[in-house]
Amino acid sequence: MSIAPRDTHEAQVQFALEHGVPAMIGIMGSQRLPYPARAFDLAHCSRCLIPWQNYDGLYLTEVGRILRPGGYWVLSGPPIHWKQYWRGWERTQEDLKQEQDAIEDVAKRLCWKKVIEQNDLSVWQKPINHIECIKSKVFKTPHICKSDDPDTACLHNPLPEVSSSDDVDGGAIEKWSERAFAVPPRISSGSIPSIGAEKFKEDNELWKERVAHYKWIIGPLPTGRYQNILDMNAYLGGFATAVSKYPVWVMNVVPASSDLNTLGVIYEQGLIGPYQDWCDITFILLEMDWIMRPEGTVIFRDPVELLVKIKSITDGMRWKSQIMDPESGPFNPEKILAAVKTYWTGEATQKQR
Repeated sequence: MSIAPRDTHEAQVQFALEHGVPAMIGIMGSQRLPYPARAFDLAHCSRCLIPWQNYDGLYLTEVGRILRPGGYWVLSGPPIHWKQYWRGWERTQEDLKQEQDAIEDVAKRLCWKKVIEQNDLSVWQKPINHIECIKSKVFKTPHICKSDDPDTACLHNPLPEVSSSDDVDGGAIEKWSERAFAVPPRISSGSIPSIGAEKFKEDNELWKERVAHYKWIIGPLPTGRYQNILDMNAYLGGFATAVSKYPVWVMNVVPASSDLNTLGVIYEQGLIGPYQDWCDITFILLEMDWIMRPEGTVIFRDPVELLVKIKSITDGMRWKSQIMDPESGPFNPEKILAAVKTYWTGEATQKQR
């Protein structure tokens, strides 16, 4: 997942998406990044000019929150290798050394191990758990808090319970691609209320059936015609898992206001996505029209009454759409609306002619 701030770098997000690379607007600031705890195996920052040492190491602590146990943080650019580049950066050696020393101090307080500093890169590794760190009282500030839900309730690094120094915080996960189909630790540990291993497997089977039906509705789905896909209510990531055999990637969205916080489950399957709330249906459709490419396709699954309302709006947006039965047949009250955003231009005015 690549992120760039809403400034002169904003266009990089569009370039990345056009190349089929997951990307979104994002920034290290006073609010947390829209990802769950223990989400990424590696975080990389190149010349991002973030003051990592400021605010008692708040920014670096946030990186620690989203890194998986044993994950790596890679930093390149100022102040790394300042002895060679300080003149080009137009900063004093003392200033750059002080900045790097402060970063090293925060990393040490987070109990990260510095793996290597070579050429323009420095690499740190987060421990697989914090038992030894707590015993040795490495943690001073920022403080570490415990929480039943580290994804939403805890600003700082979560501390899942472990029984030995060999245990992995939150549970070990499989390597890719076995990870996509294995029961995630958040499920097997009972961390998600009312969702167990059997329900997780049932959801995966359900989405296999649905995607097989979608191949009939959208013939080019397996061919690479669709590359960037957005699942606007991803739940357990079953749709993304079902299409993982195709040349596509899926941005899995879990509403921040959802009763079940399942985005961590999605990341434990090796999938990606952010928290994002949606608003009124009319504004959602306008937003979808804005972010979707011409001749892109949308599939809605809802009761027919709502689909009729949606179709009346999309018709006004010049989308081509059709309501049809789902894979279970005509007696299911839930129907499918398949819509295609058409490519069109406005008619020339008299002056333009």
